[in-house]
Amino acid sequence: MLKRAQTIPHLFTATELEALPTITVGQADDLKFEDYETFRHNGTEYDGVRVWLGNTEPEKIFVEYLRDGRWIVLTTYNSRRSRANP
Repeated sequence: MLKRAQTIPHLFTATELEALPTITVGQADDLKFEDYETFRHNGTEYDGVRVWLGNTEPEKIFVEYLRDGRWIVLTTYNSRRSRANP
């Protein structure tokens, strides 16, 4: 598992996320990863990151950053294939 969130935004493929346990079930997405370690990304400091896998769109991945007490969707991307099998 990742120790730091600095490899975001393309942290996981959908296949990798499906293999992780679901932390929280949302209305349209499942929370699969969260990290609350402070880190910098593109020159901005963040207090955490969450990665959601879409329920209705299973290839859609949402990445949120925590900044100033608010979760901000920084990026969404589609991914179906494992990095090991591009």
